[in-house]
Amino acid sequence: MFINYVNPWWTGRLEEDPDYSKWVRRKVKWIPRAVSTILNSIRESGVHLNLIVGPRQVGKTTGIKIAVSRLLNKIEARRIFYYRCDLVADYKELLEVIQSYLRLTEVWGIRGFKVVFLDEVNLVNDWWRAIKFLIDTGILKNINLFLTGSTSMKLLRETERFPGRRGFGVDIFFPPLSFEEYLQLANSRLYSEIEYTLSKTQTRDLYEALEACVFLEPYLHEVNRVFLEYLNCGGYPLSVLEYFGEERGATESFLSSIRYDIERAGRNIGVFKDIVTYLLQATTSPISLDKIAREAGVSKTTSQEYLQLASDLFLLNTLKHIDPYRLQPIPRKERKYYFTDPFIYKVFSQWCNTLVKREHIVEAIAIAHLLRTLTLENTYKTAAYYWRNKTEVDLIIRTQEKAYGFEVTWSSLKKTALTVGRIKDIILLDREELNLNKRKVPLTLFLLTIGIKNLKLTSS
Repeated sequence: MFINYVNPWWTGRLEEDPDYSKWVRRKVKWIPRAVSTILNSIRESGVHLNLIVGPRQVGKTTGIKIAVSRLLNKIEARRIFYYRCDLVADYKELLEVIQSYLRLTEVWGIRGFKVVFLDEVNLVNDWWRAIKFLIDTGILKNINLFLTGSTSMKLLRETERFPGRRGFGVDIFFPPLSFEEYLQLANSRLYSEIEYTLSKTQTRDLYEALEACVFLEPYLHEVNRVFLEYLNCGGYPLSVLEYFGEERGATESFLSSIRYDIERAGRNIGVFKDIVTYLLQATTSPISLDKIAREAGVSKTTSQEYLQLASDLFLLNTLKHIDPYRLQPIPRKERKYYFTDPFIYKVFSQWCNTLVKREHIVEAIAIAHLLRTLTLENTYKTAAYYWRNKTEVDLIIRTQEKAYGFEVTWSSLKKTALTVGRIKDIILLDREELNLNKRKVPLTLFLLTIGIKNLKLTSS
């Protein structure tokens, strides 16, 4: 689906504009954005260790195959080595696999740089020992290594074993489809019109992003209809395919992968389910570790370990409480926990027999998108905050200069504020209302604007 998807020829309200006609005639192929990061990370000299991480079933392997297909148009096929590590027993076997390929390149007379993809390397016991040995002994000459893994607990933490050995390697994050990407797949005509409209605007900061939403207002009702679809299926490719009737078994497959990762981490699936149940029941409300521990019948330390595990599996975002006057987190204050994708809410709600209100899922997904889009770091690294007193600020992102606040007003019952302490820039993200004087814009239009325009805030 992702390799062959090509936007059709569109007809729409802008079709008579000659500039728009040129825009759509590009017929751009849709591919995961991380593919470009992979290709741009390849260097012709030196050893570079890159890590491709993200949840299970979000298209990491598909993305690698797309990257390989593009590389085949530029370099000789024998310079590219892809290997799935599912059945590799340990680091010794992994070492032999890599050395066998390098011996073949010598026989073939291949000189210069090479690109090696090791898929699901985190499934190999002590995988890092093989990679570290090859780097330290100088066997890897002019090699671009790309290692993929579904769990940050195994992959990212073990990169600490490679100080000074990664070259110019980077961490490449594969998230589920964002709403913007889903719209591109589900309604390419609408996406193209919005993208073209935004191409005529300047969006260099949040204020200009708010102003750009004015130009998208004619699309609001159509965009909101697609957003409701997105809330039903989420951004996991298998779930999207199932929603369109092309696949089946997305829920069962996702739960199986969760059970596998929980058991592999040496944890109890029953305790994990109890904690998930309570997080669903308390969605959007600040809760303490003590309360979570009591509800799950475990110690505070154990509950913290399970929450960290959910975060390591890219399932959970955690927001700390912040003092809006000092702009410093308050460690002992209750925290807020949000799952990162609508599909996760759908699966866990069924699994735990717990109903979650739509407006709460909207808030969670808004926060996940804002973290993913606005910050330079990947979501698993970003420090994010909230504030609550008589009013509330759902998300606060602190930069070197100031702090930005975001309040999701999908429900009309919420009390809001435009400024709190040193947080002078609070943006209200509504279901439909657009009022620049109140800094209030429709959530969906704002998410599309910052996503398509690739707006970033530099975090401190």
